[in-house]
Amino acid sequence: MSQNPPYMQNTLIAALSNASSTTSYQRLTGTFRFFSNIRKSCLILLAICGMVQCAYAQTDVPIFTSGGPFGSGSWLRFVSGGNVTSIQENWGLNITGDSTHPVKIGYTSLLVGYLTNSQNVGQNNLLVSGRVGIGTITPQEALSVNGGIRAQSVKVETANWPDFVFKRNYQLRSLEEVKIYISHNQHLPDVPTAEDIDKEGINLGEINKTLMKKVEELTLYLIKQNDLINIQNHRIEKLEKAIRKK
Repeated sequence: MSQNPPYMQNTLIAALSNASSTTSYQRLTGTFRFFSNIRKSCLILLAICGMVQCAYAQTDVPIFTSGGPFGSGSWLRFVSGGNVTSIQENWGLNITGDSTHPVKIGYTSLLVGYLTNSQNVGQNNLLVSGRVGIGTITPQEALSVNGGIRAQSVKVETANWPDFVFKRNYQLRSLEEVKIYISHNQHLPDVPTAEDIDKEGINLGEINKTLMKKVEELTLYLIKQNDLINIQNHRIEKLEKAIRKK
């Protein structure tokens, strides 16, 4: 039982000492009701003052993983005024901010999805175990963007870079073979068609390897053409010398 303030105790003692045997009970009951109403009013007033003076309220949210009250799955429980509510994973969770009050997650990492207990998410990281869609609700890759991307640099990791073109055992197509291939297919060998690109898009790592391969092959063609030109020039010089001697 909670203790009454000193001024309430003094008032109660005075009421008891002055009460007669026939009316003391009624007076005592009325006194308790009087101070009880005052006490409730004071508590309500303090609560209102606290709400007005506080700029924000912070609530610790316990996390449960054994299933919510409305079904299975991990869920969050919010307690307000003794009433328990929950937000389950099949409901979704909406967090809204504005230009001056953005949603902030500071000095920690944010994980969206699932990881094993042995995996460390690090510090100040955003980790997503599934696909991320920006401007699209049907991402097909780890990151799908329906729109432009601007960056100062992009690093694409790839393997089997086509320096093998310069190996002595590399079978370089003749220009006549390339001419026939282009005539039948309307695109370079090893290069995807326009229809494939329209349908599947372009893999930056693979297309850069293909382009580099074509540049290296073109370099070999130029070297061969230059060697042929040098041979022809040498023959022309010999013919010119022979003509002068006549």
